[in-house]
Amino acid sequence: MRDAIILLQPTLIASGIIFLVLAYSLWRRADGTSSLRRRVRLVLSIALAVLGLGLLGTGATLFWTMHRPRPKPVERILFEGIRYVREVRDTPRPLIVHTLVVDMTTPGIEFLVTPADPPRNGTLPARTTARFLKEFNVQAAVNGDCFADCHTESVFDYYPKPGDPVHVLGNAASEGKTYATSHRIDLTLFISKANEARIGRAEGDVYNAISGTHRILRHGVVTDDLPETIHPRTAAALDHDRKTLILMVIDGRQPRYSEGVTLQELARLLQDHGAYNAINLDGGGSSSLVVEKKPGKTMRLNCPVHTGIPGRERPVANHLGIRARRP
Repeated sequence: MRDAIILLQPTLIASGIIFLVLAYSLWRRADGTSSLRRRVRLVLSIALAVLGLGLLGTGATLFWTMHRPRPKPVERILFEGIRYVREVRDTPRPLIVHTLVVDMTTPGIEFLVTPADPPRNGTLPARTTARFLKEFNVQAAVNGDCFADCHTESVFDYYPKPGDPVHVLGNAASEGKTYATSHRIDLTLFISKANEARIGRAEGDVYNAISGTHRILRHGVVTDDLPETIHPRTAAALDHDRKTLILMVIDGRQPRYSEGVTLQELARLLQDHGAYNAINLDGGGSSSLVVEKKPGKTMRLNCPVHTGIPGRERPVANHLGIRARRP
């Protein structure tokens, strides 16, 4: 499939140029002809120009998607207690791995799961992660739970759009208010008001909770029988002492740039950063990692791929946000 797309790029670009040349030629030849012929040639030239621009744009977009430059590896402190690591890997396939390592004992660190206000039986208005970050004044955020009523037919025909109601699948709570429940608590990250965190069991009353699809690390061991499909991923993990939260987002579905990972590969990447227990959150076109560049301004650290378009964010049900001080 990838090879076919690579071969298609020059064909589309060349065809677009040919149609544009034909359109220009017809437009030039329209002068000096009868009124009817002139109109016919003008209509044909416009149609050919539109077709040529469409082919040229499609070919150029495919070329950019397949050949755009990859970012450089980086490691830096974003906020007090939050370290960001970007890894650029070529094995087992091209990968861009984004990791936030959060020291939960740092003064000023607070967590927020998207509120449902008022609670509507697990239904929230869909938001992009960038919108969540700005609306709730957090400094870093990732997408969270899976949700119902999601489909993508084309770049225009998809659900949800911003503001559309979506139903959270999993345990979800925000600042002491639970708005979605599931019997699979082993797939839930619980964070207390005092920043005491556990996967699979709450520390006292439920304060913030967000859930995933699979338990991928259990007491330092990669879980057996995980699906082997390759997708963009978002994951949340804790170290052995439950003092460090590790949030990882891996770009995918972008040939030659970053193609995604299996859940076992995701678990092993988390182990490299000290993870001991981990869950896989919603992934695919939902995977997104956003931080505050400066007050009121957001910056995407990863490259989401909603509706197959690199850089386009999907509106999702809920998110995990972090409030932190600037260094």
